[in-house]
Formats: sequence, structure tokens, C-alpha cells
Amino acid sequence: GISMIQTAEGALSETQSIIQRMRELALQSANDTLTSNDRLEIQKEVEELKTQIDSIAESTEFNTKKLLNGNQAALVSSSSQAIESYVTGTVAGGGDYEISLATISGGISQMQRSQILTNKNSGQLCTGSTKLEDINGFYGASGEFALESAQTLTLTGNGKSSTVTLDRQMTLNEVAAALQNAVSASSGLGIANSKVQVMTETTTNETDNGGYLQITSGSIGDNGEFNIAGSQDVLDALGFSVTREAVNSMVSVSMKDAYGNSKSITTSTDRAAALLDGIDIQFKSQAAQIAGVGGMLEGLKLDSKQSFDIKVNNTDVKITVAAGNWSLEGIARSINQQIDKVNNATATLGKVDGLSASMVDGEIRINYSPALPDETSGTAITISNASANTIGLYDGEYNGFVTGVKDSANSITGISRYNGAAEAVDAGLANLKSVINANTSTAGGASATHTFTASHPLTGVDADFVEIFLAIGSATKTNGGTYTSPAITTSYTAITQAHLDTLKTKIISGVTDLAAKDVLLAVHSNLEKVLAERVRQENLASSTLTLQDASNLPAVDIGFSAATSSQSADLMEIKEFIASVNSKLQLGGQNIRADAVNGSLAFTSTMLGTDNDLNGAIKSSVKLSYDSEDTETFKALGLHTGTAYGAGDTNFKLHVVNTQAQFQIGADAGDNMRIGITDMSTKALGLDKIDLTSVDGAEKSLEKLNQALDKVSSERSKLGAYQNRLEYTISNLQNTNTNLTSAESRIRDVDMASEMIEFTRNQIVTQAATSMLAQANSIPQNALSLLG
Repeated sequence: GISMIQTAEGALSETQSIIQRMRELALQSANDTLTSNDRLEIQKEVEELKTQIDSIAESTEFNTKKLLNGNQAALVSSSSQAIESYVTGTVAGGGDYEISLATISGGISQMQRSQILTNKNSGQLCTGSTKLEDINGFYGASGEFALESAQTLTLTGNGKSSTVTLDRQMTLNEVAAALQNAVSASSGLGIANSKVQVMTETTTNETDNGGYLQITSGSIGDNGEFNIAGSQDVLDALGFSVTREAVNSMVSVSMKDAYGNSKSITTSTDRAAALLDGIDIQFKSQAAQIAGVGGMLEGLKLDSKQSFDIKVNNTDVKITVAAGNWSLEGIARSINQQIDKVNNATATLGKVDGLSASMVDGEIRINYSPALPDETSGTAITISNASANTIGLYDGEYNGFVTGVKDSANSITGISRYNGAAEAVDAGLANLKSVINANTSTAGGASATHTFTASHPLTGVDADFVEIFLAIGSATKTNGGTYTSPAITTSYTAITQAHLDTLKTKIISGVTDLAAKDVLLAVHSNLEKVLAERVRQENLASSTLTLQDASNLPAVDIGFSAATSSQSADLMEIKEFIASVNSKLQLGGQNIRADAVNGSLAFTSTMLGTDNDLNGAIKSSVKLSYDSEDTETFKALGLHTGTAYGAGDTNFKLHVVNTQAQFQIGADAGDNMRIGITDMSTKALGLDKIDLTSVDGAEKSLEKLNQALDKVSSERSKLGAYQNRLEYTISNLQNTNTNLTSAESRIRDVDMASEMIEFTRNQIVTQAATSMLAQANSIPQNALSLLG
């Protein structure tokens, strides 16, 4: 037994030395004086060291028995291929167990993006068809080109590596395809469902936002992290960086044994420790998830309205921000609209051009930068009558700008409900009004322009339209009389395209005055614009997101109500929104939950893989859909329609057999000693996926290496304890043997003395008897001799 233990401990001594070397390499890699290629070379050594650790764990034997692969503690088998088990301690016993997984809160996958890439010839944002040789970033200050010869990028992650070769003729679309294959294919990193896109203004749905590559990992959490290494010039040209850190999901792992005993733990990694004594369960199962990108805004909860006066250029602007949940952008928008109203209603001398509000570094800033500052007041800003304590604007005089200091206790995060469609309708109506005002007489009498009257051919179309025209245009002329403030029986919100089509036909066929026809057609054109904006407004004001899992239960609709005015509180607080959505999903029986993770909205299945209790009938999936008119609302959150599927199994069975080595340490039944030697492979030690190709990866690896060193040291200490116990047992047995021998010797010595005494006594008696008998026999002889 001692020889067996010494063999295992000697092998672990080498394992510990290897891990120490890996730790030294991690410290080197964490130093930013190294290039990515330097770290790549370090990683190559690390891979060799990991291979050697696994070789030691697999090949260390004693009398053909494997010592460091866990077989000398327990054998564990599973009904799922998505599960791996490692013996990490003393196994209490064997048996059958049912294990189930469930998502408590969703994590999110890593996202990386390149820098903004521009065309060196046109200066425009690059698109998918742009060749690498046409991208400005690939050229140095002296004009040298980073891809004069083909260059290789190495991607590392998920315990694997893959390469992509770039040449000058490749387009961004081809680069994206090559990167996606390297990340997601089984021959690459094997991070399934990963996505690489060329982001353009069309895909982002924003002007001047595009011209970059975006890589979204297909795996939630740490297991989906990856790094890119290569020539420093090429890396600088592409400028990849992590824009969304990976976050692990919080998972509940439950166990039930054959006797009905149960236990649950919660983990934020892919490993369940302490669920079963001495056994760690690592699951590859992934929950389905559809996640957005961004869309979360900083905001303030205004318990009461905030008001203050701004005075610039001898003009006062009264500002009031209503109570409610506001985004900081919304507060700035509200202030700016109130400033615009003053400018629109004020004569030239009373305008406040150059006065605006904005969000700067998470605070509201009032800025005044007129094109022609007043000689006396210049760019001075005076704040008075302030009750804007939450926004953080106070009375005082400032020069050029004033920045608020918000009450952080009222800070909130959420999703903006604002859409500008309603105000676009108002703008359309204002334009319509100006057209009509320019083409109506202001009083009775002739006019160079034409008057809309009830006797006009429009009368045959619909009297309500005439009323609308007159009311919006403030027209006053009707058959030579005055038409005052008509009660509009059909508001503009009731106008349909059919109405407008009929109106246009009547204008074309019924109006003979060409000048009047031109005016009326202009009015009609503006009405069509108003109608289009109004329809868009109604759609955006009631956008609906539909979610469904793989069950046959009806999908659940999640409604988004819009704030249609700049003066309305626009922020939907994220924690309230998440609670509302999860309540609806739960009531609808959907195995989906909503979470806000790293500034993104994520919908994650509560199932990690396939539910085997239902014969595989239900798989982890999330289906997200919305109508085309709702695209703008949900693209702002980075959400796209589609169906995502999970991987692995959400429940499975484990069978455990206790195989601890047993040594007989006594002469009787039960006089034995059992020892267990745990698994010392890289997977069991948590070192199989360490990646030193980035500073962040090296930092994370240091923690894992420290934990592995602790495990190896602990195992060596345990083996030393086993050896000491055996040596003490042997010493004790030897001592017992010696004492027994001595005792037996002493016992034997006492018996010999007694026997010798008895023997001597008997000899003396015998000799005396013999002597007496001889004497007795000699007396007759003597008598006869006397007689003779």
C-alpha cells in the first residue's frame, strides 16, 4: 500500500511543478509589454504542459491500476453525453441519482467588434463588399500596407484554437464568413451558433452607425469567450475589442437519490460542486437565448415636476419637466422642445438660438453658444426659480454652460418608450397649416390667392374635409361670410387612405381653376404625409413582441406602450419591465425568462437542453417575433426575429460506484483501511480551457491555477496522511508482534524452569529409589554370602 501511495504522490509532485510553471507563464502573459504573438507562443507551451498533466493522470499506474484518473475513488456514468463527472474528494457511497438543471437568471454571451472601418478612396463607411486593400486602417502613417503578404489570425477559446488567413483581396463579407467558420465550426473553436456580421447603416438602422465587424459568441458565459491574436499591424487595423462582457447564467442543480432524498445547489459556472460528496458534475448543456444589444438608458425618477427659468440674451425661457420616470436623453429632449417653442413664437430679437440641453457624462448640461453673442451678456446663462433638485440644476449665473449634479439616489435604468412619430404628425400638420394659410384670404374681398369655400367643388367630396382644411388653416372666408372655429366632426386621426384617394379624384376631375387645383393638390400631398406618420405613430405606440417556447401553449405577447410626446416621461424602468414580462411568461406557461444583462435585454429558456422526462418532446428553445411595422422599436434594443435552440440535456441520471482502494491492516474481518485518490486531470483541476492569449485571460487563469495548486497540494497532503497512517499501522503491528514474542518468550522461560525443577526432583527420587532398590537387592546377596 505504501509503495502504491508513494507512486501516486511522486507523480503529483511533477504535476505540481508543471502547474507552477504555468503560473509563471500566466504572470508573464499578464504583462502588457508582450504582443499578441508573444502570448500565442506562451499559449503553445501551456498546451504542451496541459497535455503532460493529462498524460501523468492517465498513465500513472501501480500493478496495472490507474492511480490519478479517479478510478481509485469512484466510477461515475451518466445517461447524457452533455455531462462529465470528476472525482474531486472522498465519495460517501454509490447509488443512482436523478439530476435536473434549471435557469434561475440568464447570463449573456461575449460580443466583440472591430473599430469603425472607412474606405480610403471615398471616406465612406465600409460595407460587406469593401476589400481589405481599400480600408484606410490597413495603411500606416507612411503608407505601408499591413497585408503586403497574407497574414494569419489565430483564434483561441473553448480549449481550442483555429486560424484565419487574410489577404488584400478579401472583402469584409469574406472575412466575416471565415471568422464565423473559425469560431462556430466543430473543426474550429466549436462555439456553435456564433455569429459574425458586417454592420452597416441598414443593419443598425441608424445613420452614420456602421462600417464594422461584430462577433457574437454562441455560448452564454465564460465558455463562449474567445481571443484573437496575430500580427500587431493587422490587429491594430481591425481593432477588435470586447464590447459586451460574457456573464454566466445562474443555474439551479437539483439531485434526488433512490430513497427520495433531495438536494439543490446554485452555481454561476458550468460545474456543480458539493451536490454529491466528492464528485463535481460539469454540464455542457446550454439554454436557448435571444439577446439584444444595448438599448438600456440611464435615467432619473422624478417624484415631482422639476422647473427652472433660463435667461440668456435678455430672454427668459421657463422650463418644466413633468414628474415620472425619465431617461436623461428624454429630459434633454423635453427642455430642447420648450426652447424651440420660444424660438418659434418669438421675434428675431427675442430668440435664444444657440441655447440647448444635452446629456454629458451622465448629467444634464445646459449650453449656450450663439453664433453672434450679445456684446453685453455674451454667453452668460442665468438659472433662477429652480426646483430641479433631482436633475441637479440650481440658481446661479454661469458662463457658456451649466452642468447638473443629479441625485444619484433617484437614478434608474430602463428602456425609452419615446418615439417621435406623434411629433412628426404635428410637424406635418404645421406644414399643412402653412400651405393653407398661404392660399386663403384673411377676410372678405378679393385675393390674389384662392379661398376655400363651402361652395367650392370640394363640397361634393366630404364636408368634414372642408372643415378640416378651414380649421387647420384658420381660414375665414366662406361665401363672402366669416367661417369661425368650426367644430371638426372628423378629426385628422380618422382620415384614411381611401378618403384621400377619393379626395384626389374629386380635385383632379372637379376643380377647373388650375391655380386652385395646384393648391389643393399640395394640401392633399401634405395630408398623405400626415396620414403616413399617424399610421406609423399608432403602430409604434402599441408595438408587440411575441415569445414562445417549444411547447404547444399559445405564445405570449409583450406590449410596449410608447411615449408620443417630448413632454411625457419616457423611461420604462427595467426592473419593473422585467418583472412584468416574467409574470406574463409564467402565467402563459412559457419556459422563458427575461433578464437585463450588461446593458442588454435577454430572453433565456429556463431549460438547459432537452427535457428527457418527456421523452425528448420539449427542447430548450426561444422564438421571438414582431410585425414589420414594429421593427424600429425593437431594433433600438438590438432584438431580431428568429428561433434559438439550446443544447444538451436539462435532466439526466447518474450511477456512482465507490471504488476506493482497500488495505487489510489487521488479522480479523473489518480490520481494513480505505483510501481514495481523486482525478488529477486538467479537466478535474479546471485547467483544460485556460487561455493566456490576452491580458484578461491571463488574469482569470491565475485564479484557476492557484485553485489547481491548492487541489494538488491538498491531494499530496492526503496521500501523505494515508502513508503516515499505514506506517503507523505497520509500526504498531511490529510493536505488537515484538511484545507478543517477548511475552511468549517470558511465558516459555517460566515453564522451562518449573519443568527442570520437576525433572530434577523426579530424577532425585528415581535415583533414590534405584539406590534403595539396589541396596535392597544387595542385602539377600550379602546374607547368602555370610551363610556361604
